[in-house]
Amino acid sequence: MCECFVLDQAIDFQKKQVGKKDKQAVDKDKHRLTALWIIFSFMNHSCNENTSRFSLGNYIFIRARRQIKQGEEITTVYLSPEVDYEDRQKDLMQTYGFQCTCVNCEGEKNLPPTDKRLLREITESFKTTMSNPYDKHKVYSKLYKRVQKSLLQHSFFMKEINYLQKQLLSFYASTLDEAAFLEVWNEYKDRIDGPIDVMDVYNFSRRFEPPFTAFQIVEQRYKEIFKIYYGSEDKLYKELA
Repeated sequence: MCECFVLDQAIDFQKKQVGKKDKQAVDKDKHRLTALWIIFSFMNHSCNENTSRFSLGNYIFIRARRQIKQGEEITTVYLSPEVDYEDRQKDLMQTYGFQCTCVNCEGEKNLPPTDKRLLREITESFKTTMSNPYDKHKVYSKLYKRVQKSLLQHSFFMKEINYLQKQLLSFYASTLDEAAFLEVWNEYKDRIDGPIDVMDVYNFSRRFEPPFTAFQIVEQRYKEIFKIYYGSEDKLYKELA
């Protein structure tokens, strides 16, 4: 089983070069444009993967995203853990012929019914239209208090909690409530290990100008994660941060 990647940037460029009538044809052929790296294709999937990947030109770069123990299998991710558990398992079976039994999948599968109901409530809250940010915060903060008592006890990634925390962090940054911001941040920071996960929060925290210290705290974690992913190239960090 080989792991290939759709060349989305090539697709986007091609769309710009063709007429409106031809864009549907480009989308139809989208999955014909893929890239294959032979050695990388031997890496197995885990929703709790221990490496990150990025490509530049014809090269793919693999880096450890955390400490890898001696004898531990080096893994990558075929599908994002943000895809719903049932859809993730279905896609993995249809495309790759297996079901994932990683920490994330087994954790979601074995959640108590009360925790599963809470996750559904959180998902439904995101669908509710609320124009007043204080009304939205009231709903989210009540849900998060319940999350703190139950779901935060589980260490595996849950997209609902991730998004709820980011909503709260955005609100506390906009109101300059640094104490509340840092409380949620401290529960958020250890559950993430990718630059994209922290980038939004990094931008939220810019509101905290001196004498506030929240921005410096978030920036330090962002730099740590960035260098795990992309190495210690300070120049690259400055260009992309």
